[in-house]
Amino acid sequence: EEGTGEAVPYYLRVLLRVGQSNDGHGGSLEINCRHMHSHSPELYARLVEFPQTLIGGFDIAARELYLDQLSQQITEQGEPDDDQGINITVRPFNLRQLHDARLLDPEHLETLVAITGMVTRTSTIIPELQTAHYRCDICT
Repeated sequence: EEGTGEAVPYYLRVLLRVGQSNDGHGGSLEINCRHMHSHSPELYARLVEFPQTLIGGFDIAARELYLDQLSQQITEQGEPDDDQGINITVRPFNLRQLHDARLLDPEHLETLVAITGMVTRTSTIIPELQTAHYRCDICT
C-alpha cells in the first residue's frame, strides 16, 4: 500500500481494480493459469478436471475477498459504500496444454481445455442445438 512500504499482492491489486470497475458493480478477474500452476499444481489440476465447480467457488471467494478488503477500507476511511450488486467473475486463461480443435475426444468433456487453431469461416447462423445431454442406455 502507498506510504506503508508493504507490497500489495498482484491479484489483490487486480481484484480491487476489477471490483471498482463497471460503476462499482464489478467485472471479470482474469487469472493466469500458469501463475496458478506455479503456486499450486494441485489446484491447477483440479481446475482443469472440475472447472464448473471450482470457477463458481472462485467467483464466490473473489467477491468475499473484495468485500472484506472494501470493509477494511471503509473502517480506515470512514466512508460507507454499497456492497450490493457487486459481481466478480473469475476467468482463467493461459492453460499449460493446448489441444487442436479437431483432436478433442470424449475424455475432454466437462474439463477445461484450451484449443488452438485458425478461424477459417464465421457465420451468423445460430445452431438449433446449443446444449446436449448424453445418457448411456446400458448404465441407466
